[in-house]
Amino acid sequence: KAFLKAGDNSKNFPYFAFMPIILGTAVPDGDAFPFSVPGDVMEPGSQCYSSGEMKAVKEKDGSVRLSVSLSNGGKKPSRGCAEHYVIMTAEGISIHRVAVSLLFPSEKAEMKVHWKPSKRSTEAGQKDLHERGLRVFKVRQTLTNSLKSILKTAAMFTAELSRHVPKIADRTSDEFLKKYRGLDMKRLDKRITVEEAIAREKDMKPGDMLGILRMDGLDPMLAYGMGANTGHTVVLVSMQKEGDDRPRIYVTESTAKDSYWPVNGIQATRYDEWIRMADKADMNVFHLPLDESNGVKAQEGNQAMIEYFKTVEGVDYGYRNMLYSWLDTEADNLPCLPPDFKVCLRWPHLELLLSALSFFSPDTASMIFLDGLQKRLQMPESSHATFAEILNEARRQNIDPAKLPAIPERDEWRYNTTRFGKPAYAPQRVCCAFVCSMWKAGGLFDD
Repeated sequence: KAFLKAGDNSKNFPYFAFMPIILGTAVPDGDAFPFSVPGDVMEPGSQCYSSGEMKAVKEKDGSVRLSVSLSNGGKKPSRGCAEHYVIMTAEGISIHRVAVSLLFPSEKAEMKVHWKPSKRSTEAGQKDLHERGLRVFKVRQTLTNSLKSILKTAAMFTAELSRHVPKIADRTSDEFLKKYRGLDMKRLDKRITVEEAIAREKDMKPGDMLGILRMDGLDPMLAYGMGANTGHTVVLVSMQKEGDDRPRIYVTESTAKDSYWPVNGIQATRYDEWIRMADKADMNVFHLPLDESNGVKAQEGNQAMIEYFKTVEGVDYGYRNMLYSWLDTEADNLPCLPPDFKVCLRWPHLELLLSALSFFSPDTASMIFLDGLQKRLQMPESSHATFAEILNEARRQNIDPAKLPAIPERDEWRYNTTRFGKPAYAPQRVCCAFVCSMWKAGGLFDD
């Protein structure tokens, strides 16, 4: 088995190993739903029961009772064995433990859950519960190893809190890229100095792209999710701003203000200044020049790229369509976990994440997920729909929610965002979408 060959999964492949597997959905008063869990997707020692059947019943008060009958194929599980299940709706999440008796272990067990509406529950949330049911997941690891996985994964992102990349973030990001992305970044024998990088401005041409990979957890995660070698991209133009004695190369990009970058939104920074800032932020930077024919087009379209840039300068980073700039199929863009890549991120996992975000940080949920989903369902933006309301609207339109992210983003779509820190109704562009928009403006693409 894959995990046994690899050893303890929590040690060899700890990042995101806490992601549970999807068992199914129990719709109130629907048919019983059978499920089985292959042993090779579970960490050794974390599974007591290998199969089961779930059924949900709606009570008169609107609550739902879930019964899950568990079995281990005629074999008694280990004494004291314990496994954990996650149950969710659009408005709530709960975790449940099933343990094997130390004295009288049995190959069968029963898990019963009484799902009651909370004080925060809405009509839309109740409708989601009764029509779409309880979504049930199983934790792949022991609770201890899941906690270790969360902490190990979080260690990658410590660089997001500082101007420089801490050693722990660099080390864990490097390990993550090797094991999860298959990207083995060799250390340079001789580091390129800031002065040497600035001197290369003479080699930079309009339309050229710079690829960035900062070992801060976020960039490696984006590279893994996209199957890329970078986590951020920028595009170059030639222009003369106030104070310049001649046309200079400028780095244009869509990014965000944070601990290591001082300016928010779509921006242009003179190349030499940008290099100094990138060096202070511990960025790895790759120069990707256009080929000869596209280089000529970009040279001729340089002014058109500048004019396009001026129409979006200062607009906030494209958080509202970031997910939808990445996904264009229901499942084929979503990453899987090593070593055998059998456990993959799927729409129900995104629902689980959205349910948690909607509870702990509703503004973040709206910005990253919900605004884009509303757009795809043609819901009024003024409605500020909740996750439950969006799921219900998708059901009303007879659209599988899992298919919503695959609806293509349209260049002309606008969102309620900010520009230079003030409310604006403007297009949203993540870094790579902004680069492509600049290339399109410059005439690099056919009509």
